[in-house]
Amino acid sequence: MEKILKGVVRFHETVTEEVRPMFARLVKEGQSPRALFITCADSRIVPNQITTTDPGDLFLLRNIGNLVPPYSVVSAGQAGSSVAAAVEYALEYLKIPNIIVCGHSDCGAMNAVRNFKKLPEGSHLRTWLSYAEQALSRLLEGKVLDDTLSTQNQLAQLNVLQQIAHLREYPIVQQKLQEGKVDLYAMFLDILNAEVQIYHPGRNRFVRVDPPVVEELAYLRRVFASVPGVRMNLPDTEAFQLQIGHSNGVQAVVEENRKAAVSGNKK
Repeated sequence: MEKILKGVVRFHETVTEEVRPMFARLVKEGQSPRALFITCADSRIVPNQITTTDPGDLFLLRNIGNLVPPYSVVSAGQAGSSVAAAVEYALEYLKIPNIIVCGHSDCGAMNAVRNFKKLPEGSHLRTWLSYAEQALSRLLEGKVLDDTLSTQNQLAQLNVLQQIAHLREYPIVQQKLQEGKVDLYAMFLDILNAEVQIYHPGRNRFVRVDPPVVEELAYLRRVFASVPGVRMNLPDTEAFQLQIGHSNGVQAVVEENRKAAVSGNKK
């Protein structure tokens, strides 16, 4: 506790004057976050640090294992409504346009998920970890994204995608998806290498976030935004490729953008 209190003293002595104008603006204008950022409670994860963002940029939701209870469980009163309330508040009242679920390597929760049924009946932790059971099933079926990773990290990546799938069950998320007012993203922090990755539906794996990937995903967002019913948050690579391969609308927009790019390069 002494380290924490001394840290607060240093904040007052060296940081307060620098950030006071920004905090004053946030009080005056209110918050307008760029994303709802759902991540693990693990103390090694610092969302604003790994995204180089400021106070007011991220609406944070943290819990053990970055889990989102299935809506069917929440609506039946079999799970707490904290996560559901945060999602509703973020989309309905703050009008946040992006939801990010971010998992991480070396996640203790994922080790616990592999053996959660050994926990005592009635254990709060056992109930909570059960929301990752479908990801565990995919792991046991061999449906991994990167077989070079440890079993723990393979499960962590599958779990992120499973929680995205749970989010898609929430009525408020479905509504905003249909209206084109929200996009869903899966991210993964490789702690050992200090590397942030994002799930790429076209490659069906997590890739390092670098300038080319940022440009590629931005381009795909523009393409999808031009075609009704097609969004960035397609659940898996099969659906992604199906839309690209069979949607005349997508193909037309892709070709139009390609010709525009070629024309621009000739000028």
